[in-house]
Amino acid sequence: MMKMNCFTALALSSLVLLSPRVEAQSGRIRTPVSERATHDDKDTVRLRAEEVLLPISVRSDTGKLPTFLDRFDFIVSEDGKRQQVTSVMRTPANILLIIDTSGEVLTRKNINLNRELALKIIDSLGDEDQAAIVTYSDKVTLISGWTKDRAALRAALNENFKPGLEGRFYESLKFAAEEVLPKVSGRRSVVLLTDGVDSDGARSFSEALAGLNRARATVYVAGHNKMLLDELRPIVFNKLSWFEMIDPQVRKRYNFMRRYAKQLEAAEVVLADLAQETGGAIWNPEKREDFPSLTPKIVEEIGTEYVVAYSSERDPRDREFHSVKVFVTRRDLKVRSRRGVYANPGAGN
Repeated sequence: MMKMNCFTALALSSLVLLSPRVEAQSGRIRTPVSERATHDDKDTVRLRAEEVLLPISVRSDTGKLPTFLDRFDFIVSEDGKRQQVTSVMRTPANILLIIDTSGEVLTRKNINLNRELALKIIDSLGDEDQAAIVTYSDKVTLISGWTKDRAALRAALNENFKPGLEGRFYESLKFAAEEVLPKVSGRRSVVLLTDGVDSDGARSFSEALAGLNRARATVYVAGHNKMLLDELRPIVFNKLSWFEMIDPQVRKRYNFMRRYAKQLEAAEVVLADLAQETGGAIWNPEKREDFPSLTPKIVEEIGTEYVVAYSSERDPRDREFHSVKVFVTRRDLKVRSRRGVYANPGAGN
């Protein structure tokens, strides 16, 4: 496995940068370039060329970072129509850690594993990289805004890491997409340290995914689900559990754990979908002792991120979701990207 000592933000010396600099992740809106008649000849729709900044993950066929990339190495298709790629670039990493601090009682979950992994990720930040930290349990809390100061990030985790009972998972994603991610430009990476279980049934996966897509954030997941399910299933689904459940208190505890196991199974699918839809990755270790060792894998994956810029003509009123596919023109490259983007997501988004 390739050794990554940081999410380095330094541009590759051989990388061809055709765009003068990276702007907000939503892309830049150029001046009107064309007009198109509508059904009523008296009305016209003025199209504007939006420069879309699309995060992608690129590796060589050996699994290493490619030594050279330019815009001709990629083909971008939006809604089935080829777009003009204008540049490929590396930018500093903006990493939002969203950390689950909920529900240790009766669930066998150890939230300190999340803090331990988060601290290791912070130690791996490059000089130009920055991070922010959100925790969630009974409420969602921004315990550290965007900063390059590793000491401040570590202090936030050590001093403001508060456990709770309920898990506001979807609320944390909504807060991240609307309040935290828009404050930075360039690459936006979200690292979820969680079991993905939500206590509020009013929230939905589609709402959370739409928010992350509007922010054009790439999601990486370090999940507790498999290791917790492997521990819970033999306890609460064994043939003799009915005998133990004669005791009302034991029955109450077992029913809670059984319900939690079902929630873990459903959340496992949700977490995998969040990563896949946004072009990220997921890790779901089988054993607790394997959880802290995820650090180099997460660091390595975020280190493969580049930004592809392409131009797309749009109605300035367009706020729709557009499917996106990225292809490579070189046999030695492999690419992963999000499933689509929202048009003109707005200032700061």
